[in-house]
Amino acid sequence: MLKDKSREAYLNLFFVLFIFLIFIICVQTYLTIINEEEYMIESAIEEKVLLAETAAMSIGSAEVHAVPAHKREIVRKLAEPDDIVYCRIVKPTGEIYLSNILEERGMFIRNPAITTDKTVIKEDIYKVEKIKVIVAPSYRGHTVWLGFSLKEVYLEVWRMLWGSLVIGLSLIGMAFLVFYGLISLNKEVSKANKELRAAQEQLIQSEKLAALGRLSADIAHEINNPLGGIKNCLYLLSDSVSEHKKEYLDIAEQEVNRIASIVRRLLDLYRPKKEIMRPTNVNVPLDEILAVIKNQIANRNVKIIKHYDPKLPDAMASPEHLKQVFLNIILNALESMPEGGELAIKTYSQIEHTGEPEIKLKFTDTGCGIPEERMNKIFDPFFTTKKGGKGTGLGLSVSYGVIQRHNGRIEVKSEVGKGTTFIISLPVHEKRKGRRK
Repeated sequence: MLKDKSREAYLNLFFVLFIFLIFIICVQTYLTIINEEEYMIESAIEEKVLLAETAAMSIGSAEVHAVPAHKREIVRKLAEPDDIVYCRIVKPTGEIYLSNILEERGMFIRNPAITTDKTVIKEDIYKVEKIKVIVAPSYRGHTVWLGFSLKEVYLEVWRMLWGSLVIGLSLIGMAFLVFYGLISLNKEVSKANKELRAAQEQLIQSEKLAALGRLSADIAHEINNPLGGIKNCLYLLSDSVSEHKKEYLDIAEQEVNRIASIVRRLLDLYRPKKEIMRPTNVNVPLDEILAVIKNQIANRNVKIIKHYDPKLPDAMASPEHLKQVFLNIILNALESMPEGGELAIKTYSQIEHTGEPEIKLKFTDTGCGIPEERMNKIFDPFFTTKKGGKGTGLGLSVSYGVIQRHNGRIEVKSEVGKGTTFIISLPVHEKRKGRRK
């Protein structure tokens, strides 16, 4: 009798502990899904902000070159995704110039956002649904209004919740058999979630570049032709103006060349130049870039500290494209040290956890560092911390794409006030793997 009561007490205790454990797992799953919902919403908004800002840039270009058909095509393309509710081009007066909803054309809206000089995220009620609206300005005064629904995001969250409920019920049925394995299972799930998040971030970055590339490629060639005409006109005018006015022609030519350079870099995001791959010792293009910008380094009062591995194996790479990556990273480091400092550059090889050797390039500066809230945006196209229009925000985006096409990785670590470290990883050229010891 005493043994039965003791067994019953143990069973009751086990049941209470089991219910408590299930409750903790359910709460943890719920919180994870809520966090994932916030992440999905932020990702959706970031993607639409990029689309709206790129469209605004395209609208401005179309205004300059008086190409109304191109503006209509932009509106049509932006309205294609299922989650887009409306896409409007609004004049500074509030008149809806173009819209994918025919009844809206010619209507007026009263909203202070129509004269905004920066991208605005607001909420709106369209019919009965609450939607997000991205208002992006064009430098010609128009604004692009991109209204989109988060309904699919919420449906996906509900699917995740129902899926989690089914999994929870299954776990209850199996709990008495796998109770002691739940701890290790939870660790594996956490690891899988972390890897999934990393994969999602990489996918989102690739999608951003692809979205930007598709839009920019459509307008790049249209911009290049008038730019060529402007350059020819400037050249012809140079012989017919007085000497003291030639400086204005020089300034105009410099700005035209700057626009052409930005267009080429935009095209590189979507249609990169052909990369001629060959066995490359990365120390060589790195030194060549340092030699090219030695005057800028000296003017910035920055000391370069080099730690090169003299027995570094070769990478199968395009030296010219690697130079572009090195140049972007080094120039960013110089910008972060306006009062001078040190830039340590280290090259070495390392065996990864996969057992495969990799070539590493580490750039560590003593600059101002990058705030944590900006770390996940530094590879986004057009994101820049440089003021006064000095930066286009394309350097690191292009660099990210180049390293990806080399089957490598580019990582960044930073601490505000202490500096930033960029680490580039490249696979070792197959033929050289067995030669270095």
